Amino acid sequence: MSLGIDEVTENANISLYPNPVQDVFNLKLSAKAAIKALTLFDLNDRPVTTFDPLQAKPQYRLNDLAEGMYFLHLLYHDGATQTLKLVKK
Repeated sequence: MSLGIDEVTENANISLYPNPVQDVFNLKLSAKAAIKALTLFDLNDRPVTTFDPLQAKPQYRLNDLAEGMYFLHLLYHDGATQTLKLVKK
């Protein structure tokens, strides 16, 4: 897996906030963003945790993680991927 190149599903609008994150981040998804999987990777490209993209309130906790930079990898149902940079304070 390469975290450097994004293949974004057409018309998928994603907002990740706040960034930097202290304990909780939110994802705001467009209606066309059919996400199959959310995986958080560290700078060494190791998976740190996964999140349920189908939960009712799109808030995700990071309170157990060390401060630093992470990459949130989104896998869409059509096979496209997107990677977002996330900073944990």
